[in-house]
Amino acid sequence: MRSMLVLKISFFYVGGALLTIGLIGGVYRGFICLYQRDIKRLIAYSSVVHMGVVIGGIISLNVLGNEGAIIIIVGHAFCSSSLFYFTGLCYKLVGRRRFFLLKGIRGGVINLKYL
Repeated sequence: MRSMLVLKISFFYVGGALLTIGLIGGVYRGFICLYQRDIKRLIAYSSVVHMGVVIGGIISLNVLGNEGAIIIIVGHAFCSSSLFYFTGLCYKLVGRRRFFLLKGIRGGVINLKYL
């Protein structure tokens, strides 16, 4: 965002290409997320999707796009770190990170000493 102030003219010319690459990459990674079996990989790929949306907001050269990108970055920081924490918690309890093995886990199974 800081470099946008200095390089505003060059982002005006190449912004469309960067926007297209960021959004197509985000959509492509979103489809990869649909077929993931490992929870940690799913969280990592969804982080890449979030960053594609952030790039789209920043390169839009719009105030609303920049504010939206900041909101997504802050929300992503809280959500992804907590999701990785709970994935580690499930791994400690069950010993697996696969979806089909964690399918039957319920709130009563979680031991409070790990929280």
